[in-house]
Amino acid sequence: MIDAVAINGKVVCIEINRRIENSGLYVSGDEQNIDRFDTEKMRQWQNELKNGDRDFLLGSKIPILMEEFGLSDVSVRVNDYVEYISPSQCDYDTHMKHFKKEHALEQDKNLYAVNMRGMLISFGTKQ
Repeated sequence: MIDAVAINGKVVCIEINRRIENSGLYVSGDEQNIDRFDTEKMRQWQNELKNGDRDFLLGSKIPILMEEFGLSDVSVRVNDYVEYISPSQCDYDTHMKHFKKEHALEQDKNLYAVNMRGMLISFGTKQ
């Protein structure tokens, strides 16, 4: 990417950091088990790192890599998005099906879910 940018041009990367992405997860009716998601996600991250799958901490590593590759004025911003799922929504069944699969939920009752997601936007200038 750096080679494709003109002098004084910007290199911009957008990546997730799974810890940030899942820190705002809330599912109604699961208040007593709020840290269950942390334990499951930690197992998932460790498995992915061990097996060479996607690195869900990459968003946090990119600014360091940008400086190591010679970019200057490196900065990072957070782009947020909140996913809200409610039984009153017309596409509730579709969204909840995917949400349950992603978060290993098995409850069949009507649930409300709020999932705050964050993407790290890193950018630096080519000198």
